[in-house]
Amino acid sequence: MGKFKGLLIGAKERGVVERPEQTAREFGAELGRKFPEITSELHGLANLYGRAAYGGSVPPGMDLASVKKVGRFLAG
Repeated sequence: MGKFKGLLIGAKERGVVERPEQTAREFGAELGRKFPEITSELHGLANLYGRAAYGGSVPPGMDLASVKKVGRFLAG
């Protein structure tokens, strides 16, 4: 879940702040509209966060490449 918190921080630095009523998917979709070059990765990260936060675990073998790409993007 640390990567999602990093996403929130990186988004805030770029002028996009998560609203309290937004789900992770809604926030990911909003970011995808602002940063279309990583839309699919943001979608993947939001889904991964939702599974970890509400489902209790990440499915085994889940590809984390999207998380890494978002991290590199936010790092500049």
